[in-house]
Amino acid sequence: MTFRDLPADWDERPLTDPRLVADTLDLLVMERDRVSGCLLLLQCDDDGRLVQPVVLTDPPDRAPEAECGAVIAGFLRATGRWGSLLLAVGRRDGLSITTQDQAWARAMATVCGGDVRSLGAYVVTLDGSREIPSADLAA
Repeated sequence: MTFRDLPADWDERPLTDPRLVADTLDLLVMERDRVSGCLLLLQCDDDGRLVQPVVLTDPPDRAPEAECGAVIAGFLRATGRWGSLLLAVGRRDGLSITTQDQAWARAMATVCGGDVRSLGAYVVTLDGSREIPSADLAA
């Protein structure tokens, strides 16, 4: 995984290919944001093409799912509801899925509902990135 692997037209392709997602996240989640922790929200159009990436630094730590949902819903209210959304939790290390990662992913799935299509939730660390599998989202 490296942003150097991105094709020239990466920003015109839908974020539905796992390899493209991994390389895009590598580009957009800076090392300093991985070290300090962040939440990356990628607003995409109806086809899943990136419209606007937004990095939220210092996201709530150990936040309950309702608080995570309020952050995401507030973001969507402030920026407008686009066709689809991809979420990435940036943190220092490890690629195991934590309960906090699951809370963010569940909150996004709930907030997106029928209005905004979820393109998935990911963890991005200094060790790489991985998708939070939907099987891990059971409460």
